[in-house]
Amino acid sequence: MANQSAAIEGKTPEETLLLNIGHEIMNFRGNFPKTSLKHTFVLSPYGSGMFGLMPRNGQLYFGIPQRFYEKFKSSKWMYAARVKGQAGLFLVMSIGAGNAQHDIGLRIFVRSLRLAALDETIKTLRAVPMDKTGITRESDVLQGFNLKLRQLDNFEWEEKRNTDY
Repeated sequence: MANQSAAIEGKTPEETLLLNIGHEIMNFRGNFPKTSLKHTFVLSPYGSGMFGLMPRNGQLYFGIPQRFYEKFKSSKWMYAARVKGQAGLFLVMSIGAGNAQHDIGLRIFVRSLRLAALDETIKTLRAVPMDKTGITRESDVLQGFNLKLRQLDNFEWEEKRNTDY
């Protein structure tokens, strides 16, 4: 029997990441309502629940499951965003190359009240690997990477292309 936890490899780190979490992206399900959003991928509640979010000492830590961490770290992340009126944290990455390059948003469901409770002075989030016990190990903090946290009025990655942030 094939190894069920084997990673699916794509041509780029971004493609590999999307292939490995694709079973939790709701856009690909038949009952998902069709929207005008072409570059936003919505994680299921279960898929979103795999991630941790923890503010501590003026820093926002975003825990990524250990099995996906290297795939996340290798991808071309542009920033994380909170979008006015939307429940969720949006991670924005660049995919493709040349004329086919475009930014996409990966929506991770986080309750609106929880996002609203985050201090407005937080301008970055620290993405760290997370194991079953959560965001706890010192090595997690040392291995992490930073993403700018932006406050947006709309889904600007739906419109913009090859833009510096």
